[in-house]
Amino acid sequence: MGKIQGQHCFQLLSKVVFPSLISVYYWGVTAEQTQCRTNRPVPDHALIGHVITSLEGKRLESCVISCELTQNCFSINYYTALKKCELNKKTAEWYPSDLLPKSGAVYLNMVVRDYTPCVDRNQPCSGKCFAINGSLVTRCACELGNAACKNDSCISKPLGMENGSIPDNKITASSTHKNSKVAWGRLHYSQGSWTPSTDDGYQWLQVKFGPTVKLITHVATQGNGKNWWWVKNYYLMYRKGGGVFKQYMENNHRVVS
Repeated sequence: MGKIQGQHCFQLLSKVVFPSLISVYYWGVTAEQTQCRTNRPVPDHALIGHVITSLEGKRLESCVISCELTQNCFSINYYTALKKCELNKKTAEWYPSDLLPKSGAVYLNMVVRDYTPCVDRNQPCSGKCFAINGSLVTRCACELGNAACKNDSCISKPLGMENGSIPDNKITASSTHKNSKVAWGRLHYSQGSWTPSTDDGYQWLQVKFGPTVKLITHVATQGNGKNWWWVKNYYLMYRKGGGVFKQYMENNHRVVS
């Protein structure tokens, strides 16, 4: 196979043909990456409602490559018995309710590109686009000195959770799983995410923005980058100095995201 998008180490490690496709793994790397990424299929499921192209007479390997060569393809549905390949413009991470049982199908994400709602943002963000997992909402952050961005519906400059200007010792949590770290509660952190040691519904992550008071205009969250884990609901509390925590309210009601 030739090179696809730079350095490419595509490899099928294991395949069992229907009636049951047990496991298919593929391993890829692009020019911007230094290590191969892995992905696992979801057998007997397909992503419904997001097909952009349907191809007949395709092997699984050929179906994957067809998606990689299609710029707006982010996942596939493959039907082994029919040798049918469907290219999807979305992924199940952002549209989990559309990943439905489908006998004889297998769903697979691409490793060469990741889908976020920023891909479909209208109008495009001239600053930096942030996608909020679970809501399909995007935020456009203006960067310092970007005059064009000032004319967009942008938010203020991020306060430092992603770029590390807020140090680790300013981040605390109610509990932390043994395979996680509280400092992993940063946006786009590559090693994983902050994960509490229990899911009793009363866990919290706290960030100190002092010594100066900060005006918070938007909050972006995302799921774990290596597992399908994410917070379904949360609300915000805040305080100044050593005062008591107050709930963030709109129209006299607590806002639950």
